[in-house]
Amino acid sequence: FFLERWLAYEDFLKTSSPQSPPIKLKRALILRYLEEVDSPRHPKDCFCKHRINNLEKTLGLDPYDKSIFLKVINYYDKKGPPETYQLWMEKALKSFSEDREFLTLGIENAWKTQSLEHGLDLTEKLLKIDATNKNAQNYLRKIRLRQAQNFMLKKEWETADSLLNKGETKDFFNVRITLNRVLLEYLQNHISQAHSLMKVFKNDFKSMLQFYIDAKRLQISLSPLTKKLNLQDLSKIKIETKEAFLDIIQMINETALDLSWDTLTSMVKKQFEKTIFSYIKEELSIICKCFTKIKAFDLVTVFITKTCSHLKKEPIFIFYRINAHIKGKPSRLTANEFIELEEALEQAQWFNDIQASHLINTLLSGDSEEDADEMEMIEESHNIIDSLKNIVEQLQKEFSPQRKKEKTNKKDERQGELF
Repeated sequence: FFLERWLAYEDFLKTSSPQSPPIKLKRALILRYLEEVDSPRHPKDCFCKHRINNLEKTLGLDPYDKSIFLKVINYYDKKGPPETYQLWMEKALKSFSEDREFLTLGIENAWKTQSLEHGLDLTEKLLKIDATNKNAQNYLRKIRLRQAQNFMLKKEWETADSLLNKGETKDFFNVRITLNRVLLEYLQNHISQAHSLMKVFKNDFKSMLQFYIDAKRLQISLSPLTKKLNLQDLSKIKIETKEAFLDIIQMINETALDLSWDTLTSMVKKQFEKTIFSYIKEELSIICKCFTKIKAFDLVTVFITKTCSHLKKEPIFIFYRINAHIKGKPSRLTANEFIELEEALEQAQWFNDIQASHLINTLLSGDSEEDADEMEMIEESHNIIDSLKNIVEQLQKEFSPQRKKEKTNKKDERQGELF
């Protein structure tokens, strides 16, 4: 009855009033309020398509509610399709053209889709608003470097050189700029200049791996490159500390997940197998996730096998171990592995390990895609459901027969006092 009255009022505003901005805003606020109150009817998927469609309608009436835009954009970022995410991203930027958060999301989306010119425009716009924004500065350098690499592929050497000049900094990114200068000289067959620039990096594993990553992106054959520049085998370059190794893993996550790693894996495998330190759960999880994404399943197995015994029993590492054994293909699961995963799932659910639960569920359901990032959204939806249940309970108490009777009695008492 409560919901119906509000819906009737919204329908009245829709049909009997001129659709002026204040009326549209009233309708949007009513629909958003009803959406919040009604959401517990969809407890299994707090961000289901039905709810998102309702929120989209409210943005048609009032396109200046940032929180609603973020919910819609976050939904399509996780669920797709990318075209719809792009559409709502553009609408958000139109309504919030100078909002740092939406500009950042737009830059990230432009980088993901390699819309480099659009990303450059948004980055420069954000830096005009916030000149010290480190995230924007990093994206500006990354975009210029990728543009330089694209010009190198087109053999437009001078333009590539100009863009590399703009990307120079004082941190590791400057190392990457120099490594790309080496590749620029190499592509022009200036072997002596390339060899001279490369000397300083020959004994640093991280720099060498980054060099090969960028060379692969430029479609350069790695074997002739290694021979012509007289480069040392990566298996002979030692990784000294755990921090240095985790730094390399972070570099791979940031620069190389979109590449085919067949050749690169064979180059790093021997040294990585020697680099087994004592890791905490979070560190080992990042390592296993990285190796899984580049399909280096043998390395996942090695790291889990050599880690301490109590971590091996954690549900998330049971998942990574079995997933590595079947090479990410659920159809290869044995009966024993299936049972072990079900037991790990029960354990994960018992300890409220949402990420492990999702990964195991995904594998058991026969889906080979790994999307652990989606867990943040799922976890948030659980919290929202709990809070909305409380709202509904309060409303039910407020409009219950007993509460109405109490209000009537109080009203009678006050009237009696007046007379």
